[in-house]
Amino acid sequence: MNANFPAPARLPMLAAMLSGALVLANCQTSGPATTSGACAVWQPISSSVNDTEQTRVEIVASNAARRAYCHER
Repeated sequence: MNANFPAPARLPMLAAMLSGALVLANCQTSGPATTSGACAVWQPISSSVNDTEQTRVEIVASNAARRAYCHER
């Protein structure tokens, strides 16, 4: 048998390995593009004089999370 070609018994395993490599290559994310896309739609929340104290706490937490995630000050 020619050494340049895998043995017929190994072909299914080789095909599975190559398929797995293709699947993993397609699972990569584009970090900065994903972040900027999320930051474009995730706008800061403003409070109202009618908000409860719990709502104000949650607004502050959400806005802080947005600033951290979107790398804003």
